[in-house]
Amino acid sequence: MKNTVLFIRTLFIISVLLLASCNEISDTNKILLEDKELVSEKSIKEKIAQWKEVELSLDVSNFNDNEKELLRIFIQISEKIDDLFWIQIYGDKEYFLSNISNEDTLKYAKINYGPWDRIIGRESFMPEYDNRSLGANFYPADIKYLPFIIMPNQSKLSSYTVLKRNDSGELYTVPFHKEYKKQLQEISDLLIQASNHCENKLFEKYLIARANSLLTDNFYESEVAWMKVKDNKIDFLVGPVETNEDKFIHTKAAYESYLLIRDDSLSAKAQRYASLVNNLQNCLPMNKEYKKSPLVVDTDFGVYNVIYYGGRCNAGSKTISVSRPYDTKVIEEFGSRKLQFKNSIDAKFNSILKPIAEIMIADEQLKYVTSESFFEANMLYEISEELGFNTCLNEKPVKEALRDYYQLIEKTRSDIVRVYVINYLVAAKEMNSEDKMKHYVGYLANLFRTIRLGEHVCQAKADMIIFNFFKDGGAILRNNEGKYFIDFAKMDTQIKVLTELIHEIEENGDYVKAKALITDNAVMTEELHEDLKKVLDSKIPIDIVFKQGVDVLGL
Repeated sequence: MKNTVLFIRTLFIISVLLLASCNEISDTNKILLEDKELVSEKSIKEKIAQWKEVELSLDVSNFNDNEKELLRIFIQISEKIDDLFWIQIYGDKEYFLSNISNEDTLKYAKINYGPWDRIIGRESFMPEYDNRSLGANFYPADIKYLPFIIMPNQSKLSSYTVLKRNDSGELYTVPFHKEYKKQLQEISDLLIQASNHCENKLFEKYLIARANSLLTDNFYESEVAWMKVKDNKIDFLVGPVETNEDKFIHTKAAYESYLLIRDDSLSAKAQRYASLVNNLQNCLPMNKEYKKSPLVVDTDFGVYNVIYYGGRCNAGSKTISVSRPYDTKVIEEFGSRKLQFKNSIDAKFNSILKPIAEIMIADEQLKYVTSESFFEANMLYEISEELGFNTCLNEKPVKEALRDYYQLIEKTRSDIVRVYVINYLVAAKEMNSEDKMKHYVGYLANLFRTIRLGEHVCQAKADMIIFNFFKDGGAILRNNEGKYFIDFAKMDTQIKVLTELIHEIEENGDYVKAKALITDNAVMTEELHEDLKKVLDSKIPIDIVFKQGVDVLGL
């Protein structure tokens, strides 16, 4: 009976993934990254030019000896996490890199952590390598869905196991703490060493708990310990968390680390917005059934400067904020923490968003595109993910009702909600009317930033839906020079209309309306395609890549 339940559960997961994959493949209306002329046939030099190098530097002259030693140890750990991630995603890093003779190819391989172009997806940019397998190194390269489904082993669905074959070709699982025992023991030892330099007892307790959890794959106690560290000057996130490297079943977690320095003044501002969560929830156009009781949201918002990215988070496109933990039990008991990375946000604004705005935004509204509103918009996006609901009015899970369209609809909802709440913040005098104009125009510029990444990126497809909806409704206009601007009155209306539609779709689990919204709007017009070629021709980076480490920090 247990195996039957497991089979049914696994079959459901696989069917949802296959539906999603089929939906992606059958969509004949491709957007920017599907245009081989624009992306795939670039030379390696041109590909490298798409990445802007940014130094993760910070003045640490006021750090005491213990704090500086902590930074050195955490960077050492991050370098080991980086090597561990290479094992997960590729294999033998040193052998691979040592056999690349071309300097440009070597540099691009380091950016992508292997021979596969992360901008495009799993496509190899080195002809001697095949495209990346769906399961990376979490599964045998020849893994198939049916053998996986019938495999009578519940640990196959764990985020912390790898699958292998025995001599008879049968699949079996190995837990991370055994598969990577040598590497994890070294990292654990360094965490214990770091704990000896802590002046904050709660942070010391967290590091010790984390050191133990890496050797057992049981992260509950260390997650709880981390949740109690609210205002330490230094923070360090380390472990297997995100599952997006696993394209086979989207379950296996990849190792990563973030070394962070807290900004107290900006954290206080962020926490002010977090305190308004229930007010923002109540201002949304949702059925009153969802507003009967206040949200139980215990969320700590912090703003940090990142001084080292290790492992998964350093591969390809760079994260500018995270929400932790992922463990629902910890969230229910202790809440969550949302961390904004100010220096990375500023780097993306200066290197990418601002130059795109100068090309795509009409001159008279360009002044409204500011780094401050871009930072606040990212913060509001994190808050918007807290708002909403998980079940339809008929109590069916929204994810189950919308199936293969759920992820895209939910991305669209979170993105539109962050601008919907602006009017409430203005009414509550948390913002003024000029702030609103900055957010609206900055939002338009950011739509261009993400749309150009193409349909391989879910957020890009979500923003394509929003852009077309607004343009069709007259909220976004285009002048004769091919530049865009906002009709502020119509923008207010269209934001309201789209937000109401998205919530109606999720409340009712309306698969047909979800499909119609996506089919009608997730398509790039030829006009926009031609306008975005100006961005391409101007050589604006796709993303940023870091120069980081003890030398950059002067340690």
